[in-house]
Parts: sequence; structure tokens; C-alpha cells
Amino acid sequence: MLREFGRRMDFVPWQPPRHELLAFRALTREVQALSKAVTAAKNRLHAVTATQLAPTVLIGALERQIAHNQALIDELVAVALAQTKGDPELARLVARTDSAPGFAAKAAVVVVGELAVLPSMTARQWVAQAGLDVREECSGASLARRPRLSKRGNKRLREALFYPALTAARCCPAATAFVERLVARGKTRLQAIAALMRKLLHGLHAMWRHDEDFDAQKLFAPA
Repeated sequence: MLREFGRRMDFVPWQPPRHELLAFRALTREVQALSKAVTAAKNRLHAVTATQLAPTVLIGALERQIAHNQALIDELVAVALAQTKGDPELARLVARTDSAPGFAAKAAVVVVGELAVLPSMTARQWVAQAGLDVREECSGASLARRPRLSKRGNKRLREALFYPALTAARCCPAATAFVERLVARGKTRLQAIAALMRKLLHGLHAMWRHDEDFDAQKLFAPA
């Protein structure tokens, strides 16, 4: 099969992403890793303080760890934003992403870091890359499972879209109405948030392609 593919298909050499984009992604992936560390430390702090038995030295150590990692996150986000000042294309992508509801500087640079290194792709391919495409398993009458997210794509991209979608569902009236309509149709709230993540990804694709800021009327227009 591989021999036939090589014989029939034209050879297209792979073009690696620009070095600047890979360096930008390395920064944003560290931001994401530190954010997870902060969340884990906050969960441990909540657990030890809830028992009211933890020594004050442990509580203080966890609080210092959280503060230190948060300072590192702020520093790396600032470095990533400074890098965009010397790269007009990166600056454009970050600005367009930041205009969408739910995205602040940190979420914008993390999402751009994951998407900017990709080759030219359609919005549906972005959705598949994020693992947000719906997978169906069926085989006659013997196997007919309920459709579910594939989760086969870029886990970092999927995670980076989750909290912006939660914020958009709370702060953007059009996004709130979109989620509520899905819940009214029988979807769970988590399924509705996943659908909103897909919707935002489609919106980002259009915003990048047409070089426009976010427009809720366009993204959430009735089908």
C-alpha cells in the first residue's frame, strides 16, 4: 500500500514551522504546565486546610509555591507578548484571539501557540486536531454506541479552549443562549460546553482567515 501511494501521489516536501513559532509554542506550553501545577497546589491547599489539622509550615509552603508559580506564569506570558511585538503575524493572531469572549492574554497566547505552527487547515480539521470531533461506533445491530468526542487530537489545545468556553458561556449572552439551547434539547452541560469549544474554534478560524475581530452575531447566527 505504501509503495502504491508513493507511485501514484506527487511528492510534497514537508515545510517545518518558522523557528519563531516553535519558540513561541515552547513558552506557551510551559505556561500551561505551570498553570496545572498551580491548580494542583491549590487543590492540595484546600484539602489540608479543610481538615484544620495541617501544620502552618505546610500551609505556608503551599501558598509560597502557588505564588512562585503564578509569578513565573505572569513572566512567561509577558515574554510571549513581547515576542509578538517583533512578529506582526503573531501579533495579529494574538489580537484576534484575545478579542473573543473568554480569552485573556494567557489563554490567547496558549491557543495561538498550538494553532500557529499548523499548516493551512480547514476549520473542521482544526476541530479534529483538538479532538473535539464526534466519533460514532456502529457495526450493524451488534454495536451502536452513543456518539462521543474522539479526544484523539492535541490535548493541550483542547484543554486551552475549556476555560475560555466556560467564561464565554457565563459572560457572552449569545454563547449563554447557545449553551442553554443545547441543554434544553437534552445535552448535559459538559456536552454543551464542548460544543461551544468547537464553535469558538470555528470562530477563531474565520477571524484569522478574514483578519476580523470577534462578532457574536456572525458566529451564533441561526442556521
